[in-house]
Amino acid sequence: MKSILLASASVFAFAGAAAAEVTFSGEANAEFNSLIGYSTDAEITATLTQELDNGLTATAEVTFAADESANEAADDSDIGDELSYGDITLASDTASITFTTDLDGAAFSAVSDTIAIGDGEESGATGIAGSYSIDATTIFVSMPIAEGDTSVDSDDIEFGVSSDLGGWEVGFGYAKNATDTDFVVKGSGNAAGLDITVAAGNIAGASRWDVEVAYPVGPVTLGATVDDSEAWEVTFAYAEGPLTVDAAFDSTDDYSLEGSYDVGNGLVVYAGLEDAGNDYYLGGEYDLGGGASFTASFVEDAGTPNADNEIGAQEYADGTTVGVSFEF
Repeated sequence: MKSILLASASVFAFAGAAAAEVTFSGEANAEFNSLIGYSTDAEITATLTQELDNGLTATAEVTFAADESANEAADDSDIGDELSYGDITLASDTASITFTTDLDGAAFSAVSDTIAIGDGEESGATGIAGSYSIDATTIFVSMPIAEGDTSVDSDDIEFGVSSDLGGWEVGFGYAKNATDTDFVVKGSGNAAGLDITVAAGNIAGASRWDVEVAYPVGPVTLGATVDDSEAWEVTFAYAEGPLTVDAAFDSTDDYSLEGSYDVGNGLVVYAGLEDAGNDYYLGGEYDLGGGASFTASFVEDAGTPNADNEIGAQEYADGTTVGVSFEF
């Protein structure tokens, strides 16, 4: 995204501090889909940054989003739904504290979403998250707290730690609620040319684990995953020059085959099969320059209904779609 940089001495009222930096960025989209109809959406993000006299940096980020189609579906009005969310952060070289309306829990921050511990991205929860780094080790703490709350349940506080041990990234996440104590240990590294990620723990009273392995050979990467439910998947990826190909086959006999080709002059073509071949799509994106692009796609969704109506790596909607998008 492009940013507009402004200098303002009045953004933060800190006497003697240098001028604050304010950046604005945004995006807007308009499209027509043969099954859903016409829709638009837009969002703008303002980021305010100020270096304080005590070595800390204060940052505030607020995003405003409008979705006309969502609002019209709800009340048939002509004014789009408006949503807002943001963060306020104080940070040094080794520590940070963030007050947010979109909380990522400490356990998730330490081990990510391998076997679903803690709050993931876009959880929609408000709260406070902190971190402290010592060399290659980072400690995470988070505490959800809703607007107007006067107390915090100690069971809601999450902890996590991640570190680099001899080239292996390791993490531990801990989260507790009224009925369960969840924890996950995760490690990622390379051995004998294999990229390996292993996670194990206890989630909602049940033992969970999964293993992911990838083996890169030139432009080809072979992969496999398996978990505690004996579900497995094997993958194949090829990327060289203008061509990419991705294929997958899993223990439910589901398979997918997707690819893209960069034609040149700003045009990229995408095609694929999903849901054991029942779903297929063809699409293209043309770069108009300056952050603008034109997209078109055709999707046939004849298999298992897709809950989020997003198919393929480009997340195409069922039906025929044409649209334009802009980044500022």
